[in-house]
Amino acid sequence: MISAARQEINMRMLKLMDHYIKQHQEWTETAYLERIGFSRFNIRNVRAGRQSFTLDHVKEACVFTGADANWLLELSGATMLRKESKATPVAKIKEALVEIE
Repeated sequence: MISAARQEINMRMLKLMDHYIKQHQEWTETAYLERIGFSRFNIRNVRAGRQSFTLDHVKEACVFTGADANWLLELSGATMLRKESKATPVAKIKEALVEIE
């Protein structure tokens, strides 16, 4: 059985996916899931509460979409998307990795 906290992270990951696809209509659910390294065949298990996204999936979603890992992992009162900074892409990736650890 998946914990309530894990289920909340799953729901936030699904919400992020839906938000991203609505904003970028050229993306499909299948393409999004492939981009974060998650099999589209397992999404039914996530929605049914039998499987969870891993931290690697969360990291990939944050790097890919610009989402705030603090929001996804419920670490603070952060909002879904990070405020854009003038940091380089390498600095952004390092920041995302630190947030996940």
